[in-house]
Amino acid sequence: STTIVSTMQTITLAGASINLVAIIGVWFLLSVFGFIMGASRLDALGFAMIGATLLKPFAAGAMLLSPLIATFQPLTASIAVVGGLLVVCYLAGLRLCDTGFVDSGGIISSALSALAIVAIGLALWNSAYTTVWPFPLELSAVFASPFTLWWLLGAIGVLALARQQRMWS
Repeated sequence: STTIVSTMQTITLAGASINLVAIIGVWFLLSVFGFIMGASRLDALGFAMIGATLLKPFAAGAMLLSPLIATFQPLTASIAVVGGLLVVCYLAGLRLCDTGFVDSGGIISSALSALAIVAIGLALWNSAYTTVWPFPLELSAVFASPFTLWWLLGAIGVLALARQQRMWS
């Protein structure tokens, strides 16, 4: 698996690393998803990513969950725990985010929300998930640990801005 990761990091597309191309692709897909399904779903996803990352350390000592986690390989257990927490936090976030408020924000709202989700993902990836997949070296200085708080707060601010219906109508 280390060979696959190092090979993936060396692949380039028109001079840009495959990681950067993937990040731009994720932003585009999230923008389209937000435009079609509503920006509030992207808001819920953003808060679910933060919530899952905050809850992950508590899973190792959780009653009923810790014996189950111990039976898996560490990487598999980490992916399963984060995936499960992400689903639970997303479903809770859908209930918390008022889906009827500004789902008609259009492409601007969706693009801003998707940009915030990518920023949240990159900030959390660099600070908490580098063991799952190495962080792109091109972005490590920008998303370094001292800036994680500011990236997360900025992304939450962008999510709030994208929810302002009067700005887009």
